Amino acid sequence: MDLVGWLSKYFKGVYHRSSREVQFPCPRCGHKSFYFNIRKKVGFCHHDVCHWKPSLEDLIQLKGHGPDTDLGFELEMEEEDTTPVEVHLPDGAEKLIEINEGCFETRFPIALSKVVKDRNLTHQSIYRHNFHIGNGRIYIPVYYEGKMVNYVGRAMWWLPYESKLRYIYCPGVKTSDYIFNWDSAFTWPNVTLVENTFNAVWLEDFRVTTNFGSSLSENQINLLTHSRAAANGTVTLLWDEKTAKAAEKAVKKLRGLGVRAAYAKINGQPDHHHLMFLHHIVEKTREAAQQGDTWVDYQKSMWPC
Repeated sequence: MDLVGWLSKYFKGVYHRSSREVQFPCPRCGHKSFYFNIRKKVGFCHHDVCHWKPSLEDLIQLKGHGPDTDLGFELEMEEEDTTPVEVHLPDGAEKLIEINEGCFETRFPIALSKVVKDRNLTHQSIYRHNFHIGNGRIYIPVYYEGKMVNYVGRAMWWLPYESKLRYIYCPGVKTSDYIFNWDSAFTWPNVTLVENTFNAVWLEDFRVTTNFGSSLSENQINLLTHSRAAANGTVTLLWDEKTAKAAEKAVKKLRGLGVRAAYAKINGQPDHHHLMFLHHIVEKTREAAQQGDTWVDYQKSMWPC
């Protein structure tokens, strides 16, 4: 039995030929967005509290046996599919906000009010980032070089029947290939990364964007190292409280490539804090990066009144 067949049978996997990945529930946390790359022989869980990255050997150890071959005859005989995945928003998704005769308007006033109030966003930012709504979710498109390459679909958190899967992404697309709003962010003099897309939109004026989680892929590091911030400024991380080890690892990797980088330790998540406090933290972390420090630890009580 080849690798794809083995993963499909014993992990209930679904093979995505376009990305050469098998998707199945994470063996550690059960999250649906777990993908195993059959070329690299490594998996990754996109659940924000897991992020397990097992090797093939780890999965074999779990089952006590493995595939007969690494890739298999059928897979090796396939022609390489270089056709890019066509990304479009799910059927039924509609613009959350539009402009009519110079004024913002919406067909979804309750949803819009919840996004504005709960996520600290403005009508302008929601319109600028092309938020959509449908199927019980708020969708935020991800663009690269002017083309939509992915989307973030957040279950409507105010509904009693909120989906068990908080976030979904476009099937067959590697979320870690991109950084949100990169067409603008790569020109910023400094870049700060958060985990959550809503926080990235909220804090955009502070030159904040998101890498969609608490780890940096090789593609994301490549984007960052070729940015204006890497050349003349700083790259800093404002990830959630429980990700200090991952943040330190990412910062050391960036610094090893000549990027002035640092991360901040905060309580909870960024949106647990006041806007001006976050501004203060971002500025202090950028100063730390310029000075060669790896991290800063600022408790809320240390914020000058």
